Amino acid sequence: MASSLTDNGKKNAESLGESLKVIEFEAVYSSPSGRTKTTTELVKGDRNIPVIFDDNLREMNLGIWEGQTMDSIKETNPAEIEHFWNAPELFVSSWR
Repeated sequence: MASSLTDNGKKNAESLGESLKVIEFEAVYSSPSGRTKTTTELVKGDRNIPVIFDDNLREMNLGIWEGQTMDSIKETNPAEIEHFWNAPELFVSSWR
């Protein structure tokens, strides 16, 4: 189960919404996950624009990399992490 947005996360989303008030948007696209929905609504604020939730924007499952630091992943899987970020066409995970 996904974690909920922290108080700091809510404050940051509201601040981002304030910063973006000068920019006109026709719509907002968002992942349908709970935390993302909350962030989207806070950033959107009182704007009267549609929010489009798209499953293609969900977070990826990173298998055994979940919860590890980038340094740890680089140490144990240097080629995989290089391909993941810089040559995705070559990326083949050892954990799939």
